[in-house]
Amino acid sequence: MTKKQLEFLKAIYNEGKTAKKLCQELKVTPYKNDLFAGHYNALNSHIDYLISDDKGEIDDMFEIIPFDGPESNEDIYIISQSGKTYIENHKEDSKRYRTQSILTLIAIIVAIIGVIIAFFQLAS
Repeated sequence: MTKKQLEFLKAIYNEGKTAKKLCQELKVTPYKNDLFAGHYNALNSHIDYLISDDKGEIDDMFEIIPFDGPESNEDIYIISQSGKTYIENHKEDSKRYRTQSILTLIAIIVAIIGVIIAFFQLAS
């Protein structure tokens, strides 16, 4: 999962959004020569959807609800249950990683202090 795909899933986590709104939130420049689907195509390209995506990586993480009309820019992107599960697991993994990093840093600092104290005791 790329950083852009993760940001996209986080953007639609609580509510469905149109391609136009997502392009604004994610700072994606719409394709200007594509009047009816410029936002839609730019967003899909931004998240590598239907371009370089490995099958199943992001495909089942969200759904696109088509707009009743010719403009794909108004299609609504909603997160699926597997997308929500992925985001929740990612949050837990991030918390665990931060905790482990902090504990490791504390252990290193304590070890350095111990070495300094031992050095001064030997020197005196």
